[in-house]
Amino acid sequence: MTCFVCGNKKYKEVNYNNHLNKKSLKAIAKGLLPLFEKFIPRSMNNIKKLALGRRYFHGTIRVCEICGHGYLVNPPNSCILTKYYKEAYWFHRSDIKQTDFAKNINFLSDYRAKQQIEILKKFCDISKIKKILEIGAGPANASLLLRHLTADSNINLFVYEPGAQWESYYGANNIVKIADYFPSETSIKFDYIHTSHWLEHTNNLDKTILEISNLLNTGAKVFVEVPNEEFYYWDLQIEDTPHLQFFTVKSLVMAFEKHGFNCLTSANYGISYLDRKNGQTPNEDNGNLSPNGFWIRALFEKK
Repeated sequence: MTCFVCGNKKYKEVNYNNHLNKKSLKAIAKGLLPLFEKFIPRSMNNIKKLALGRRYFHGTIRVCEICGHGYLVNPPNSCILTKYYKEAYWFHRSDIKQTDFAKNINFLSDYRAKQQIEILKKFCDISKIKKILEIGAGPANASLLLRHLTADSNINLFVYEPGAQWESYYGANNIVKIADYFPSETSIKFDYIHTSHWLEHTNNLDKTILEISNLLNTGAKVFVEVPNEEFYYWDLQIEDTPHLQFFTVKSLVMAFEKHGFNCLTSANYGISYLDRKNGQTPNEDNGNLSPNGFWIRALFEKK
């Protein structure tokens, strides 16, 4: 097998959700959770989500020794992925209160969205952006912030988002939902595509990036934020669920460049995984550039 990002044949293998191959009582208990998932009440959301994740996501992650990219060797198929997100992910978040979002106040205080758009502003005249697509959008804070900063109410905002509870919110904020899942049939071409912690959930990376490219005008930009697995990640006992792709800065840039993109910027941001394990939480003060940061933020331009 060769790395589908860089073509290298050298790799290491890591156990999914068990990087250190521990056989502790805690690890054994987590492994048995799927057997009892049907009996776990919805009121125990975190445990139920963990049980569903252990049922659907397991096996081996193959990690390239050259570019550092990793991927789950035998990932769940699209039907199982849809089932997981409906049963675990969005049911788990179905109690999100929509009132503050609908009043258009949340995006102004979303520090990650603000930091992401600041990166875009350094490389792009945002006043020229007229059609924006946000994939895996949730509240679409980055898109709303970008429209707010341009003070142009005529900017068209589009999203892909499976969470049904957002649909009335999208209507109230003049956001058009194209479909639940990307990709789908659409003839719309965009000036900017925004993705934040979505690309790592995709099954076929090459196909996904090609589909993104097909929706962009020449010279259009795409922003990507994904978890960074280069520093400490494989040395710590971290839950992988429900990630299918595992990125380094090098692998992310190579993946986009081979499909006709120029990388305008790519770097690590935020605290490290080691910091997180030691009790630190990400916030506005520690979410900036950091050599060992656990987020990768990158901006690409279609040639």
